[in-house]
Amino acid sequence: MNKKVERNLLLGTIFTNIADSIFYIMTIWYFNEKFSSPIILALVFAVVSLIDVFSFLFGPFIDRTGPKVNLLYISIFQTTCILGLTVLIFLNKSNSIHATALVILLALVYMGSTIIYPSGEKLIPIIANDDRLLKVNSLFKTSEKILDIFFNAISTILVTFISFHALVVIILAFFAVSIRFYYIVSHNIIELTNIKISDNTETYSPSEYWQDLKTGIIEIKSHIEILRLFIPLIFVNLFYGIAIIVLPIVSKLYISTKAYGYGSLLICSSIGGVVGSFLVSRISDGLNRPSKYTSLCLFLAGISWIGMTVALSNCYWLSFIFIFISNGAISVMNIIFVSLIQKEIDVSLLGRVSTFTESIVSIMIPIGNFLGGILVTFLSPVMAELLYGMALVFGALPYLLLRSNRKD
Repeated sequence: MNKKVERNLLLGTIFTNIADSIFYIMTIWYFNEKFSSPIILALVFAVVSLIDVFSFLFGPFIDRTGPKVNLLYISIFQTTCILGLTVLIFLNKSNSIHATALVILLALVYMGSTIIYPSGEKLIPIIANDDRLLKVNSLFKTSEKILDIFFNAISTILVTFISFHALVVIILAFFAVSIRFYYIVSHNIIELTNIKISDNTETYSPSEYWQDLKTGIIEIKSHIEILRLFIPLIFVNLFYGIAIIVLPIVSKLYISTKAYGYGSLLICSSIGGVVGSFLVSRISDGLNRPSKYTSLCLFLAGISWIGMTVALSNCYWLSFIFIFISNGAISVMNIIFVSLIQKEIDVSLLGRVSTFTESIVSIMIPIGNFLGGILVTFLSPVMAELLYGMALVFGALPYLLLRSNRKD
C-alpha cells in the first residue's frame, strides 16, 4: 500500500507541477502582451512573492485538514479559477478592472499550489519510514527539478505557437489528471493509517487558528538542532538574493552580451540541482549526521561559487562547471534539511513547521534582491557575487561547531 500511495502522490505532484509551469509562463506572457505595462508585471511578481512569504499562514489549515481537502478539493478549486480566467481572456478587455480580476485569479491559483506542495510533503513520512525518507524526497525533488527545467523551457515555445485558449485546455487537462491521482491518494491514505483524517474546518474559529499557528512556532523552538541548522540558512539566503540579481550583469560582462550567456549559467545550475537531488539518495547516514553534511555542502557550494566568480574573468567556461557543483551541493543540503524536519516533527504539526521555515527563507530572497540592486551602485558585480560565496563558506562554520544529541 505504501508504494501505491507513494506512486500516486508522485504522479499527482508531477501533473500539478506541469500545469503550474505552463500556467505561470502563459499568465506572465499574457499580461505582457495584453497590457504592455511594467507596473502590472511588477504587481504580478510582487503578488507571487508575497504568497511565498506568507505561506506560513496556510500551515494550520494544512495540519487541520486531510489530503481530501489539501490535495483534491484545492486542485478542483484551482481548476475553477482557471476556468474563470479563461472567461476573462475570452472577453478580451484591457481595463484596470479586468487586470485586477486576472491578478486575483492568478493569486488564488498560486495560493492553491502553495497549499498542495507542503501537503504532499506532509504525507511522505506517513508513507515512508525513516530509512527511506531521503530516498523518497530525492525521488520527488529530482522529478520536480527535471520537470521545472523541461516545462519552463517548453512553455515559452507553447506560448509562442499555441493560442491562449488552447493552452488553457492543456492546463486543465493536466489538472484533471492530477485530481484523479489525488482522489486515489485521499482514499488510500485513510486505509494506510487506519484512521479517518478530518477534512472538516467548519468549526475552526479564529482563536483556534491563532493558537495552532502559535503551537507550530513553539514546536520549532523546542527542536534545538533543527533551529540551529535553520538559522544560518536564513543568513545564506539573504546573500543568495544579492547574488542572483547580479548574475545577469556579470554574465553579460564576462560571458556574452547575448541572453544565452546568462541562460547557460542557469541551465548548468539547474542540472546541478537535479544531479544533487539524485545523489542525496545515496547518502545512507544523512539524517544521522545532518551537521556534518550541511557544513560540507555549504563549504563546497561556497568554494565553487567563488571559483565560478573568479573563472568568469579568466576562463569563463569553468564557471559553468563551478555553478553546477555549487547548486548540486545546495540541493543535497536542502533535501537533508527537509527530510530531517519530516523525521523529527510530529506529522500533526508538520504543515505549520514546513511552511514557517519556507516563509522565512522566502522573505530573505527579495530582501537580498533589493540590497543587491543597491550594492552594485558602489560595489563591482564581481564583489557582490564573491560575497555570496564567502557567506556560504562562513555559513558552514556554525555547523562544524554544533554538538547535537546525535553522534556527528
